[in-house]
Amino acid sequence: MKPLKKLIIAILATATVSTIIQLLRVYRFSYDAYTHIFFADHYRRNWFSLWDQRWYGGFSIATYPPLTHQLTALLSFILDVENAYQAVSIISAVAMTFKLS
Repeated sequence: MKPLKKLIIAILATATVSTIIQLLRVYRFSYDAYTHIFFADHYRRNWFSLWDQRWYGGFSIATYPPLTHQLTALLSFILDVENAYQAVSIISAVAMTFKLS
């Protein structure tokens, strides 16, 4: 099988499985999905602040790498935060297919 055909099949399979998983909302049972959604909501509310008062009396929001949270925050202006999280999760899974191939 040609490498390009393998890549296309891998991308389609990844996108399909990731979309099904997100539509079934399996992330609700993970230990940190809502933490990522919370961080994305923080960036949506105050992009340049690295301190959030809403949880445990305040903490640094820079405890996780911010790119996915910021991308989710940007998409949340079009979608709601939870649907933006799902979209970024699907996009990330497809991007990992490129990285692994």
